[in-house]
Amino acid sequence: MNMEEFTGIALNAITDLKFDFMPMGLCSLTPFMRPKTHLYSNYPVEWVERYKSMNYAVIDPTVKHSRLASTPILWSDDIFKGSPGLWSEANDSQLRHGLAQPSFNARGRVGLLSLARKDKKIGADEFTELAPITRAFADAGLCQVVGSGGDVGAG
Repeated sequence: MNMEEFTGIALNAITDLKFDFMPMGLCSLTPFMRPKTHLYSNYPVEWVERYKSMNYAVIDPTVKHSRLASTPILWSDDIFKGSPGLWSEANDSQLRHGLAQPSFNARGRVGLLSLARKDKKIGADEFTELAPITRAFADAGLCQVVGSGGDVGAG
């Protein structure tokens, strides 16, 4: 299965989980200031272009978290308080409620799966219930790219 096939399966699964968006970002940790990244997602194209052009990955708290921890993180006003412009623009693009799940491999690559919704807030119970599912998705996405011989290219 290639990454596009995996993405199609994952997008069907997130619909069952009642999410609207699923990006899977993949990153090589070097070079540190401008790491090579690639994004597989169904995010609005305008948002993806804006995110890239503003180099938001450098200030995105979910990306920062993914470099340090393997635990999922729930999006919130508090998490994004240090990057209000990013948070405001994400909300304007209907990315209002979400979570992110990091994944790592031995080659120094990091994957970051996010699930996002336009409307319904993610409660603590749902966040806990989703933890094993998001972990499996994130690990599978990272393995899919590496296992298929795909490289993390500038995206």
